[in-house]
Parts: sequence; structure tokens; C-alpha cells
Amino acid sequence: MKINIDNYIDFFVSYYDKELSIEETGELFQFLDENPDLEKEFYDFLSVSPLLKSETDTKFSQKQFLEKIGRAHV
Repeated sequence: MKINIDNYIDFFVSYYDKELSIEETGELFQFLDENPDLEKEFYDFLSVSPLLKSETDTKFSQKQFLEKIGRAHV
């Protein structure tokens, strides 16, 4: 898949997740060179992504109460 204005976010995520090949990484940075307005968005994404990932790793120790509440409202 070639990076373009419609799918660049997918490439941002794949880069962050270390799923891009060397060639795809090169295409991403070439795309950013050609679209400097998106370069800031890319680096903003990289700076925020670790914060989002740490939030999704949070464990809720009382999950059983959530399940009971959910069933009570059904």
C-alpha cells in the first residue's frame, strides 16, 4: 500500500507500533518531506502515543463489579 493523504494515519500508527518495513519507513519520511504540514502532526502523534498506550494498559482490579452493574441495566 502506498502512503497518501487518505491513509497516512495508518502509517503513523504502524510506524509507532514498529510494523513498517525499511522501505515503508522511507516512504513515510519522504511523504512527510513532501507534506510538511503533516510532519508536525506526525511528531505530535509520537509524543502523545505513549500516553495513550499507558492508559490502555491500566488494569481495573474490581472488574466483577462492572459486570454486575452492566447486567443489572439490561
